[in-house]
Amino acid sequence: MMTLHLIAVFTIGAVAALLTFAGARLFGRSAPRSVLVLVAGGAMLAYSVYDEYSWAGRMTASLPSQVTVLREYRETSLLSPWTYAFPRAERMTAIDRRSIQRNPQLPGMLMTELLMMQRNQPTRSAPMVVDCPGQRRAFLSADQAFEPDGMPKNPAWERLDPGDPLLEAACR
Repeated sequence: MMTLHLIAVFTIGAVAALLTFAGARLFGRSAPRSVLVLVAGGAMLAYSVYDEYSWAGRMTASLPSQVTVLREYRETSLLSPWTYAFPRAERMTAIDRRSIQRNPQLPGMLMTELLMMQRNQPTRSAPMVVDCPGQRRAFLSADQAFEPDGMPKNPAWERLDPGDPLLEAACR
């Protein structure tokens, strides 16, 4: 993914310099090399900033309607000082409502997968159980043991706030 980004950045820089060169020629002038370098560099920087700030919106728009974004995590970086004024979304969590499994023996309890998306990284998922009436969740390990009724054995429960987006997306 990062390789495609670099190819796009250099292509945009080259196209911007080429268009500047062609525009200058069209008016019978020659563009100084310093202008071509500044135009190419400016276009590359502008595209990089656009790509970084529009990632979360583009990712959200590409998700199926059954996937609900729960939270965006905005971050800052010393390498991008403008992020201290305008933090950018680097990662987000979501839930695919199609993955929700309910157990008739345990009303109000459900199993689902939390999707974790990060810019320039593959999407990861983590199975979890959600206790809707108890307003809590627990992540499940690959070797999780279950009781005969389907309840996980000794889950590490985490309390959720009443308005938590996970409760709203999974339990409604």
